[in-house]
Amino acid sequence: MKVMSGPLRADARPKKDRVIAAIGVFDALHRGHQRVIGRAVRLARRRGLKSAVVTFHPHPVSVLRPSEFSAYVLTLPHRLKIMERLGVDYCWVLPFDRKMSRMPASDFVRDLLAGMIGVAGVVVGEDFEFGHDRQGSTGFLRDSGKTFGFSVDVVPTLKKNNIKIKTRFIKKLIASGNLAAIRSFLGRSYAVTGRVIHGEGRGKRLGYRTANLFRENVVTLPSGIYLARVECRKEVYDALVYIGSKPSFSRGKKELVVEVHVLDFCGDLYGEEVWVQFLGKVRDDRLFSDEKSLSDQIARDVERARSYFRSHHFSSAVLL
Repeated sequence: MKVMSGPLRADARPKKDRVIAAIGVFDALHRGHQRVIGRAVRLARRRGLKSAVVTFHPHPVSVLRPSEFSAYVLTLPHRLKIMERLGVDYCWVLPFDRKMSRMPASDFVRDLLAGMIGVAGVVVGEDFEFGHDRQGSTGFLRDSGKTFGFSVDVVPTLKKNNIKIKTRFIKKLIASGNLAAIRSFLGRSYAVTGRVIHGEGRGKRLGYRTANLFRENVVTLPSGIYLARVECRKEVYDALVYIGSKPSFSRGKKELVVEVHVLDFCGDLYGEEVWVQFLGKVRDDRLFSDEKSLSDQIARDVERARSYFRSHHFSSAVLL
């Protein structure tokens, strides 16, 4: 997938290919988002065209109403990786700022969609709105399509168990820690990505080295110890993940950390980008009176993890 980021230019369209474009923020890339993007990919293939996603970053709500924006579900690189796996050929990442928020819907269609990108068709969700003061509705988009000669497909909001699959709902599920429900509504296991940074070295002293992940502004599971699979350098490993504020050592500090203990791995991961796929929860986080008590508990956690992975078979495919 070819990614174009930054303000659109007149030469933004690769090889002047006309595209079928799915448009949206697609923060969670849940099953509903996947249906919209999948429709664009299928339509493009059927018509002998290229598929595309037109998305926005940062999230419009974080720019216009920052007090209402908590965190992302996925980092931008994580989103792009999933889009690529969905078969998208091109992705335009439009920088969203207050200037873009003032762009009339008619200008967005004429200058960006029909002009610089050159869409042959667009696919959006039924609640899609765009342009200054969200003046552009799906009806406006259909009328514009007739004017500029591109098709418009509107995908109904997907429901599961009579619940609309929305990013806001996904965030609540993640915060609740219900991994089975998260998997059901996302259409894949919950995963995060991050760069390995230097920590305090306490894990090594305890006999269990950990990779400390740089935390981006994403929604996090509740504190605890989790079973996980980790991908790095296109290799997949079994792992335990700690999420919490290290109450045994934090001395009142509440900074949340994500630490990964990769089973049977002795290499150096500093600076590497890793993908962590969560499978289940081992236990809640808790306070220990001393390092010996903590080390003994970690040993039990590791043995429980080994037992789990011995009895479950997973493919060696690179994770999302």
